[in-house]
Amino acid sequence: MKQVVLKAYARGIPQPEDYAVVEAPIPEPGEGELLLKTLWLACDPLIRFAIDEELVTGVLQIRPGEPMYGPAVSQVVRSNHPDYAPGDVVEHRTHWAEYTLSAPDKADYRGPPRKLDPSLAPVQTSLGALGMPGQTAHVGMIATGRVAAGETVVISAAAGTVGSLAGQIGK
Repeated sequence: MKQVVLKAYARGIPQPEDYAVVEAPIPEPGEGELLLKTLWLACDPLIRFAIDEELVTGVLQIRPGEPMYGPAVSQVVRSNHPDYAPGDVVEHRTHWAEYTLSAPDKADYRGPPRKLDPSLAPVQTSLGALGMPGQTAHVGMIATGRVAAGETVVISAAAGTVGSLAGQIGK
């Protein structure tokens, strides 16, 4: 399979030569693990902090030679977990690879893969409007900001995913 690895820490603006597409063996799922086939990847802006030599946030640092990671929609190919079956479609933070492993019961910052229902919306929307960016915009505008009809809303970063969704909610 192919996967994207970090070749060198970013110095300023990340450059194509900071990455490499390499061949790797398809991983074998162990006890309690899932083998996932990547369908969609999102280039989450938070990843930018993970590719710096000096870690400045709480994100996990990616070291040279390691695969890149980020939000993804994947299909379960093989399952050694009772809550997931082959064919299930999930959203999860995974490696940038054609196939990756997930261990739903292992505690980490990601939590378990979220099952998606393709009959409700296109599955890739779980990486945008129906995923973390949409949830963030909703909380900011509705729960925290409590925007009401007739009010004026100023969004200082409306060019990004969260900001553009917040603008739609505000309208």
